[in-house]
Amino acid sequence: LPLNLVSFVIGYFAKVGGQCAMEYAVKDCILQIMQHVDKTSMKYVGNISAGTLMERMNYDTQYLIMFALNTGAGIPENLIVFALALEFIFHIDAICGIAALLELPIIFGLYTVFRKKLLHRSRVLEGARELEYNRLYEMLMDIGHVKKNQIMGLLSERYEEAADGFIHVVSKKVKTTYFYNIINNNMDVFLRVFLFFYGGISVIHGTMTVGEFTIIYSYFSLVTSSCTYFLNLGKEIQSTKANYERLKEITDVPEETNGTEMLQHIEEIRLSNIKFAYKEGEDVLDGFSQTFQKGKLYVVAGENGSGKSTMLSLLLGMYIDDHTGEITYNGRSIKELDMCALRRDKIGVCEQEPFLINDTVRYNMIYSNDATQDEHLMELAYQVSFDEFLKNSEKGLSTLVGEGGGALSGGQKQKTALVKVFYKNPDVMVLDEPTSAMDAEGQGRLIAYLEKIKKKKIIIVITHDQKVIEAADEVVRM
Repeated sequence: LPLNLVSFVIGYFAKVGGQCAMEYAVKDCILQIMQHVDKTSMKYVGNISAGTLMERMNYDTQYLIMFALNTGAGIPENLIVFALALEFIFHIDAICGIAALLELPIIFGLYTVFRKKLLHRSRVLEGARELEYNRLYEMLMDIGHVKKNQIMGLLSERYEEAADGFIHVVSKKVKTTYFYNIINNNMDVFLRVFLFFYGGISVIHGTMTVGEFTIIYSYFSLVTSSCTYFLNLGKEIQSTKANYERLKEITDVPEETNGTEMLQHIEEIRLSNIKFAYKEGEDVLDGFSQTFQKGKLYVVAGENGSGKSTMLSLLLGMYIDDHTGEITYNGRSIKELDMCALRRDKIGVCEQEPFLINDTVRYNMIYSNDATQDEHLMELAYQVSFDEFLKNSEKGLSTLVGEGGGALSGGQKQKTALVKVFYKNPDVMVLDEPTSAMDAEGQGRLIAYLEKIKKKKIIIVITHDQKVIEAADEVVRM
């Protein structure tokens, strides 16, 4: 009873501790990968889907950690068993020891023959799994859009196609591993036949006792068991290598340039002779120059596709290594500046389609649910005619926005994002079509507020709104 109790306690803590260790390791790996992705160029981030990143970080990371934890103790244990068993066999009979030792070139040869095929099948399988996950993700990513346009049937067909492809690939992988396992499980048949004949003859002639033969056969089984373990390990290594290579494709993407210098205040932003293309030979900007100075309200105007958003992305340092020409803040090249810190502390951006976190309105304004700032937030909400909605809402600033802001209208999402920028009170404000979903009253309040605060800021607005254009100090035509 005491031994069983001790075994239970040890097993309990080993199981719980092992599971927690794995989850913490997965969490740390995911965070490190995300920190790396955050430092890569938008040219990379913009071309890889969220579904792909999620599938690789969740599945591949977990598989790698599980492999590392599960094989950590198995390798030395089986090496010791193999060596000791072989030594005992050699001690009793050298010929039987040589027969047992022959398992090494057999397993090495088998692994060599199947190694590349196992890796290839694993890579293809993970690619098919990734595609299936992406197709499922696109069905659920914006369920409101899917329902409005009644395209669930179309997306279901795309998912079914990917799922059928995955099943086909699984079948091929299973066939390969099945033959590998069959050979693995029967690789020692001829050696065992030899052992029985040789042992039987030796017992008959009196050169070996029945007890010695029994011991040799038992230790031979241990040698075979260890060899089987390493063959299975080889199969798992190739499968895990596929997961590792998929993650390495992400971590091998070079980080974009980010300097170390910080500015106390941003007085001027200058773009000089900028040339940029998303694809080679298709320039979006070619020789573009513009200066933005503190104390002015700028409007960036132009037709769709004229480069408005691209120019502002470059200005924000989003493609810092992917353009020619020079961009400076207060005369300092953005390659010398810590643009990550500047975007965090000194620049505020309100996009036309704001990104909202599935939390409260308050959280999306200040990234906290601390209610001590509510009075100030309501004052800022007034500047965009958002205060009445919040006052009339049962939960006010504690109203949940839903996934992707689905519980709010387009205008309410935009106003939430505007208040976030105003609360941040940055040196540079970049607002993309801020009045597109506003009524006349909200539009008037916003323009008045921008004129009031512009003295200490650089305010850049992308808009087609004629009233905002009329209020601008300078219009940048693209």
